[in-house]
Amino acid sequence: MKKQKLIEQISRFLASGAVGGILNYIIFFWLDALGLWYQAANFAGFIVGTGVNFFIQKHWAFKNKERKYGQQISFFVIAKIIILLTYSYSLYFWIEVIQTNKILAQVWSTLLITVISFLLTKKIFKQKDSN
Repeated sequence: MKKQKLIEQISRFLASGAVGGILNYIIFFWLDALGLWYQAANFAGFIVGTGVNFFIQKHWAFKNKERKYGQQISFFVIAKIIILLTYSYSLYFWIEVIQTNKILAQVWSTLLITVISFLLTKKIFKQKDSN
C-alpha cells in the first residue's frame, strides 16, 4: 500500500472512530439524563457507536464493497471484544504493575488499542483484490 493511501486510510479510520465514540457518549448521557441505569445507558451507547463505526469504517475508511456483512460483523464484534480485553489488561498493567498515573495509563492504553483496532479492522475489511 502506498504511503499516501495508508495515511488517508488511517485518517478516515480515526475520524470514523471519533464519530462512533462521540455518538456513544451522546447516547450514554442522553439515556442517563432520562433516568436509565448507567450500565444500560453505557451498553446502548456502545452498541450504537459500534454499529455506526462498522458501517463508516467498512464503506468510508476502508472502502470495502464486499457484501459479506454477516461474516464481517461477526469478526468486527470479536475484534471489539479483543480490543476491550486488551484495553482492560493494559490499564491494569500501567496502573497496578507500573503504578503510573491513571490518566497516563488511559493515554498509553488508548494509543495501544488504536493501533490494534486499526490493524484488526483493516484485516476485516481487506478486499480480495486490494493490497
